[in-house]
Amino acid sequence: MRRGDFLEGYILDLIGSEIVEVAMDQIQDTLERELALTGLHITNRFSPGYCGWRVAEQQKLFSFFPKDFCGVTLTEHSLMQPIKSVSGIIGIGKDVRRKAYACQACEMAQCIYRGRAASP
Repeated sequence: MRRGDFLEGYILDLIGSEIVEVAMDQIQDTLERELALTGLHITNRFSPGYCGWRVAEQQKLFSFFPKDFCGVTLTEHSLMQPIKSVSGIIGIGKDVRRKAYACQACEMAQCIYRGRAASP
């Protein structure tokens, strides 16, 4: 982007986003398998910026962790640095379930999960 090659920058940004999502899918799947051995289940992951959860709420989420936890910080506008970082929550319990994403219930037309099948 700094060199003015916006198409290349856009493509690299898309690739980076997809890599992060695949990594998070793998982490979530591993967590689900490991917890199943103890009789616990997980919910879908949910992050600031999803389905109306304001990105500014990341300030509250990050307040639960020590400063510079894992080398990820927030800008004054609540965006994470490094850019391709992910924050969020996953519920854990005996009576919770991971479900297919309910896109029809979400107001975010540009959501990355819209039309995507989840692997519960």
